[in-house]
Amino acid sequence: MKRREFLTYIPIVGVSSYFLIKNLYSIDRDESLKIIQKIQEHILPTPQALSTQEIHTFFASTTAHNSFDTSIKSLLLEGAKKIYYQSGGEFISYSASRQESFLQNFIRTRYGYEWMRRMIDITIESMLCDKIYCDNDKIFDILELKRGEPRPKVAYIYK
Repeated sequence: MKRREFLTYIPIVGVSSYFLIKNLYSIDRDESLKIIQKIQEHILPTPQALSTQEIHTFFASTTAHNSFDTSIKSLLLEGAKKIYYQSGGEFISYSASRQESFLQNFIRTRYGYEWMRRMIDITIESMLCDKIYCDNDKIFDILELKRGEPRPKVAYIYK
C-alpha cells in the first residue's frame, strides 16, 4: 500500500471506530432513570408503605421539566451512566448486598458522594410531593411531619 492511500484510510478508520465505540457505550435517558429507580428502591426506608413507582414517576417528570436546573439534571443522568459503565451494565441485576457494596464504593469518590447527595435530595422531595404539591399523606405520617398551610391548588411545575 502506498503512503498516500494509507493516509486516506486513517480518517475513515478513526471516525468509524469513534462511532462504533460511542454506540457500544452509550445509554439513553430511560436506562439512566431505570438505574436511578433501582437505587431509590434500594435506599428508601419503608418501601411497603410507599409506592416507589409514584416517587420515581414524580422524580422523572420533575427532572424532565424545562425549569429544572440543567446542571443537577446532567449530574444525575451522568452519574447513573457512570454506575452503568462501572458495573458493566449489570447494576440492575445485582443482589441487594452487591448493590450496597457497589454504592458504598461509588460514594467514596467525590463525584459519587455529590451524585448520591443530589439524588437523595430529589428523592426526598419526590417522597414529600406528588401532582398536588405536598399532598402525600402516607410519607408525612411515616416521618411524623406536619404539612404547611395554606397548600397550593396546583403543582408548581404546571403553572
